[in-house]
Amino acid sequence: AEVEGLLNSSEVMSHTARQALGYKELAEHLEGATSLDEALDTAKRRTRRFARRQQRWFRRDPRIVWLEHQGSPEPLEEVAWELVERHLDHK
Repeated sequence: AEVEGLLNSSEVMSHTARQALGYKELAEHLEGATSLDEALDTAKRRTRRFARRQQRWFRRDPRIVWLEHQGSPEPLEEVAWELVERHLDHK
């Protein structure tokens, strides 16, 4: 409904907005260029690719500290607060 509303709107969607995950594929379907199944498959594939690129980017960023989580969140919360305090002390 959202994509259809945007397509029927008198306002022109920017190129960037039209390329957003899910919007592009559903717009193509609503315009008759693809089937719904094709649109959904393509949207899922693009979303997975985007998520993988984000994961790679985050892994390479030295500012990010990865915390392992197993079981209760309390120990993780303590470690996170220690990292925040350490960061604030160095500013």
